Amino acid sequence: MNIVGGVSLMFFLGCFYLWGNIDIYVLSYFYEFNPNINLGFIFIVDTLLIIANTFGYNIGTKLLSIRLNARLIVGLGGSFALTGVFLSSFTKSLGPYLTLYTGMNGIGCGTCYMVPLVCAWEYFPEKKGLMTGIIIGAYGFGSFFFSLISTKLVNPTGANPTIEDGNITFYDSTVASRVPYMIRTLVYIWVCLVTIGVILISRKPKDRVEASVRRLKRQQAQANSDEAPLTDDPEISEVVEDKYEIRAVRYIFYSKRFWQYYTIMICGNFFATFFSYTYKAYGEDSALHKPISDTTLTWAASIGGGLVNGSSRLLMGTL
Repeated sequence: MNIVGGVSLMFFLGCFYLWGNIDIYVLSYFYEFNPNINLGFIFIVDTLLIIANTFGYNIGTKLLSIRLNARLIVGLGGSFALTGVFLSSFTKSLGPYLTLYTGMNGIGCGTCYMVPLVCAWEYFPEKKGLMTGIIIGAYGFGSFFFSLISTKLVNPTGANPTIEDGNITFYDSTVASRVPYMIRTLVYIWVCLVTIGVILISRKPKDRVEASVRRLKRQQAQANSDEAPLTDDPEISEVVEDKYEIRAVRYIFYSKRFWQYYTIMICGNFFATFFSYTYKAYGEDSALHKPISDTTLTWAASIGGGLVNGSSRLLMGTL
């Protein structure tokens, strides 16, 4: 049940990437109230959303470390995120929208992110890779489904933008005016997904987790050294545990692997979203080239940003 709940929650959290599909619709909506808006708004949302997510990750992991109830973490984080997204649909100025959509949504989603992973690892300590692949695979697949759903809600006829202003081609009011409806409808669906997560996700009792950890470490020690007998002797267990104990968080900064991972995340995550969030506005800009249809770009977003993303996460986790 933990896996089902985790997958359900990740379908919602994966809508972090949805901005790449809906940004031009939201931009067109705000253009009606603020004609000076430009492409920079897309990058501001991208940057602030990543920053807010980072804060949320730290909040979530801290709450997990003190073993706060997993359902409570998901409930609080999910409610905070969904409230922000829902309220953002009522805004007509950029400041409140950024606060609600990037701030509340980003922090809330980030707080929830590690919960299904940690719970799955505790119940399946010998299959952490597979569990990670299944759960974060859903994170990628979420944007696949919701890119299609969001476009169907806001642009059911597949119309192309027609209002040229500088280097952007905006949608007219027939599409732009449906943005609040699209956002609220998505929130109603996401509430159901988060509710399933709250109901099904739970942590393994601490004593059973510790027993599983001791068993796995003894098995690892036995495999690595003939001098480490497979036994339930608590003194030997303590020795094995000491071998794997992290002395202090500050020691990670001396780890070559930490800096490798950090560089990969900075260069891969930020710049990948940077480009993925602008392709649709560029593809539909008639001032630069013959515009590509909205339907084609939506499917490109769904397949590239969702299907390939989710499949690769599932594959790498399994490997």
